[in-house]
Amino acid sequence: MRAWRGEYVKGAKASIIDILINARTQASASDSPTATRTRQPSRDSETVAQTFFFDHFVDASHLTFLQEIVPDDLLRMPILACGLIAIANREQDRSGQEMARRYYVDAITATNAALRDTQRVNNDSTIIAVTLLSWFERLNWESDTSLHSWKHHVQGATQVLQMRGQVGLRTREGLEIFREVRAHAILHALLAEDRVPEFIVQWSQALDHDTVQSPADQLAIIACRTALIRSASKTGDMTDERLSEMAEELETDLVSWSDDCSSSKSSEALRRAPGTFCWHDPLGACSCCCNR
Repeated sequence: MRAWRGEYVKGAKASIIDILINARTQASASDSPTATRTRQPSRDSETVAQTFFFDHFVDASHLTFLQEIVPDDLLRMPILACGLIAIANREQDRSGQEMARRYYVDAITATNAALRDTQRVNNDSTIIAVTLLSWFERLNWESDTSLHSWKHHVQGATQVLQMRGQVGLRTREGLEIFREVRAHAILHALLAEDRVPEFIVQWSQALDHDTVQSPADQLAIIACRTALIRSASKTGDMTDERLSEMAEELETDLVSWSDDCSSSKSSEALRRAPGTFCWHDPLGACSCCCNR
C-alpha cells in the first residue's frame, strides 16, 4: 500500500478551521430568509433533546465514549443540535429543523474556537464535537450540500485525530473515539473512491488484541483494503491483473474473518440487540438503532 503523504495535515490547524468556516457558511446560507425566528428553545425542550439523543444514539455499541460523560459547554451544542433535528425529523416539524440548524451553526462556532486554542485542540471534547457535527449532517440530510458538509467534518476529525497522535489511543475513551472517526473515514474513502489515510491503517494494525473489539478492527482493515482497490481502479495506479489478485485475496480474507467470527464468542460484539431504527441513514451504513 502506498504510503499516505499527509495532504490533510499540511497546515492542519488552519485547514480544519477553514473546513468549519465553510460548513458554517453553508449552514447559515441554507436557512430560509423568511423563516420565523421568534420561536426560541426552552430549557425543557433542551432537556428533552439531550435525553432523546442519549437514549437513541448512545449505547454499548455506538458512541460509547459518551456513556460516562457529562457534556461540557462545547459538547452540549452539537448534542442538542443532533437531538433536536432527530425529534424534528420524526415529527416533520419544519420550525424544529430550523431551530436545530441554529444550534448546529453555534456548535460550529464553538468548535472553531476550541480548534484555535492550543490548550483545547487535542482534548477529547474537541474531536468528539467535530464528529458530532458530521452526525448532524447525516441526520439533517437534505441534498448534496449535506454530503459536502459531512465530508468536510470527516476530514476535520481525521486531521484532529492525527494531530493527537497515537498517545490519544492510550485510554479506553481515546480508543473508542478512534474507532468512531475511523468508521467515518472509511465510509468517506469508499464513497470518494479514495484511500483511507495510511496512519489510520497503521494504527488499526498496531492495536492490541481485544476479544470484544478485535473482530471489528479486523473488518475495518479489510474495508481499508477495499477502499484501496476502488481507488487504484479509479486512478489506474495498478494493473488489472494486480487488482484482480488483490480482490481475490480480499475475498479469501473476508470469508476467513466471517468463519472465525462465527466460531467465536467475540462475534457477539458485532451483533446488535433487536430493536427499531430511530432514523434512516442516507449513507446506508452505521445506522443507529434503538436498543432500549
